[in-house]
This record gives sequence, C-alpha cells and structure tokens, in this order.
Amino acid sequence: MISKYEEKIEYEKFISSLNIVPNHNYIEVSKGSNPAIFTYANGSAVYEFFISKQYLLIFTHSEIILKKYGVDIPKRISHKDIYEFQARELPLTSFHCISFKAFNRKYYFYIDADDVFSLGESSYSSFNYYFLREKKFFGLLDM
Repeated sequence: MISKYEEKIEYEKFISSLNIVPNHNYIEVSKGSNPAIFTYANGSAVYEFFISKQYLLIFTHSEIILKKYGVDIPKRISHKDIYEFQARELPLTSFHCISFKAFNRKYYFYIDADDVFSLGESSYSSFNYYFLREKKFFGLLDM
C-alpha cells in the first residue's frame, strides 16, 4: 500500500502525461450508485466490493477526464456534452456528491470532502475539491 503522498505524486505524473498541469484540478473519488442507495449502503462490504469503484477525476476548462483505478485509458467528456452538473453535500453523511449527465447516462462520484474518515490526515483531494468548488469546476456549476 502506498502513502497518500506517493499516490499524489503518481496522479500528478499521470496528469502531466496528458499534457495537463496538475494544479488543484484533480480529486480522488468513489464512483457509485445514486445518493439514496449510497447513503444507505456506503460502508457495507457488498457496496464497496461490487458497486463502488475508485476514480481520479481531472477537471480542465474544456473537459472532465475520468480515470478508473487499474485502467490505463481514461474517459474524456467534453463540457459541451455534460448537463445537470452538481456538487453538493449529502445530508446525514460527511460525503459530497458530484453528479452529472452525459451521453444519456448519469454519473455519481463521492468524496469525503471534510476528511471525517481520514484518521486526522488531511487529504489533497479534499483541498482540491474546495478549490474546484471555488472555481465552479471550471464553469460546470454555471451550466
């Protein structure tokens, strides 16, 4: 198992390999089902093993890049193909949900943005999440 620092370095190397400057424009998230199911089932072994998948989300001024853990080729979605983009805190949890539609499909990603489950270690993803919120996810929150 690698440390959060080593993970961050690996992610930044990957982002640089895409000719993108890593500058608080990426977050590690869990891709899952809709928020109602997530709120009820998160943490269960069945949910974590069969439904939840780890992703790296990279935000630019023109696209979102979705890199699934263990898969080399990322998926790129242009801003013009994204609609109903939201970033919100889920009630009754410490998690925030990033959701959007693209190509007639709904995407849900979750982040412990307040580091409640980080065992006292502040994460780069939480910092980057709030940075991206401040930047309106490079215009996606305005759509």
